[in-house]
Amino acid sequence: MTTTVHIGTPSPNFPLTEVFTLNFHNFANLPSKRGQSVNSPSFQCANGYEWKLRIYPGGKVSSQNDNMLGFILLCHCRPDAKVVAEADVRLMTSRGVVYKIHKSYGMTSFYLDAVLGYKGFGRANFAKRSEILERSNRILNNGALVFEVRIKPNRGYCCQLPVRTMQPGIADNIFDKLFNDKGSADVAFQVKDTVFYAHRAILKAQAPGLYVLAEQFDKKTPMPINETVEPTTFKIMLKYIYGKSILAHEWKDHSKPILDASRNYGLSALKLEAEAWYAKELRLTVHNAIDELLYAETTNCTRLKKTVMNYITDHGKAVLTSPSYDKLDKSPRLRKEVLLELAKSKERQREYDYDDGSSYRSDANSFVLTNIICCGL
Repeated sequence: MTTTVHIGTPSPNFPLTEVFTLNFHNFANLPSKRGQSVNSPSFQCANGYEWKLRIYPGGKVSSQNDNMLGFILLCHCRPDAKVVAEADVRLMTSRGVVYKIHKSYGMTSFYLDAVLGYKGFGRANFAKRSEILERSNRILNNGALVFEVRIKPNRGYCCQLPVRTMQPGIADNIFDKLFNDKGSADVAFQVKDTVFYAHRAILKAQAPGLYVLAEQFDKKTPMPINETVEPTTFKIMLKYIYGKSILAHEWKDHSKPILDASRNYGLSALKLEAEAWYAKELRLTVHNAIDELLYAETTNCTRLKKTVMNYITDHGKAVLTSPSYDKLDKSPRLRKEVLLELAKSKERQREYDYDDGSSYRSDANSFVLTNIICCGL
């Protein structure tokens, strides 16, 4: 096994693609219940950040079935920053040949999400567990599952993420004393039949977009809120502005209306959290995937769009033949983007998959290619 050690700071022209070999010994006896994971020890790149590979020997919760190996590559970075890097993860055979590979195909962001934890790069349906354990395939190396991880950090690898400015203790105190307090408030909002009271100083610090919109209104003349916003949604939005934690069931039940309201009233940090919850709780099917993709595109929700795109690439032919696929006629550019992603996915399978299912993949490739030709790509 070869290890590269950097002494000093590498020059700007130094090739910083680093290769790490990770051996998960006694793979057959690792926890194989769906959703159970095994972490590698941390390993460090020249950028100073520690990385970790987490595998799911019996499949992730989002895997197609219990017989799929899933993985995620994580970077342990500061809560207020993200690391940008190219990465690829390769499953090796006992002969040192690549059996499966998953590439980022460009820079990917790694960061700590306040709601969902570490955001990494991975795949739920990476390889069939039965194929790995089949002795004739010669994948396991004396019982060990071997991964080769390649990481190339971007030179401008660290950038700030939006963070909430209030200290939790102070925020809770403000919420308890001032939240929706009519006596001390100097501005009000009319949400259908309900009036909410707020304070311009807090709005200016925590929600400048809403502060500007409410400048011409006061406590006696409430600002009317769009009829599409329910009082419950606006109350949760105000809770966030006043620094109060939003409960998990509130996120689960109202993430989409919160996302829409925060987008309409300029609460970018709340929009990101609502999007993360919505993407996490969303149950995609071949019937709703296109609707969700169009919604993500319209609302500029990049995380949601990536979640939906991953589902579409995993269920390409079923999505392409569903009646909802015709809705992409409204957006030719997005339709081309979907087909290109499918083509890339099928090409990766053609290059790195072996015998099982090869005829199906060939049919799927032809089907995608036909659609691309029809789009004029």
